[in-house]
Amino acid sequence: MSPLLRIGQILQGKTNTYTITKQLHLYVFLAHIHDHWRLPNEAKILQRFQSKTAFIRPLLDEIVIPNDPQSIVLRYLDDDLMSETYKKALSRCELEFVARRFWKR
Repeated sequence: MSPLLRIGQILQGKTNTYTITKQLHLYVFLAHIHDHWRLPNEAKILQRFQSKTAFIRPLLDEIVIPNDPQSIVLRYLDDDLMSETYKKALSRCELEFVARRFWKR
């Protein structure tokens, strides 16, 4: 069985064309349910909230060719809040600050 995405494969989005250039992990497992509501729903939620906070990875594009598997393009961030909390535990006050800042707008 051949992989769904491979290095060098070209994906056509609504706003741009993308080339797969790097494998991020040694083993990648993909579970896909055809026409599942979750990915379009996630894209809709990201579009709704990305202008209200700087703490959500921005949705850059939605892949249209190939349309199976459904794919979206998010901005790559070096770190996220979860990995930062593993490096240094946040106090309750700091967690409340982040939560308020996240949902402020």
